[in-house]
Amino acid sequence: MTRFVTFRRGGQPGRVAVNAELVTDVRSSAGPFTDIFMGDHQVTVDGTFDTVLTMLAGAREGDEAQQDWLKRA
Repeated sequence: MTRFVTFRRGGQPGRVAVNAELVTDVRSSAGPFTDIFMGDHQVTVDGTFDTVLTMLAGAREGDEAQQDWLKRA
């Protein structure tokens, strides 16, 4: 089952849902924003790098998957 994580869009109105299994890269951005990449597609969301990474990792099943995701970052 696909699990989506919702975020407020960085500096823009509205929200965005991200499928954590499709995320290929996460990068901190200027200000309180973080860029999430899914292949060539980029989304900027509100939140610090650590907060966004924790939310994405929490969407993955099992504690081991979460620990592995955070170690790779």
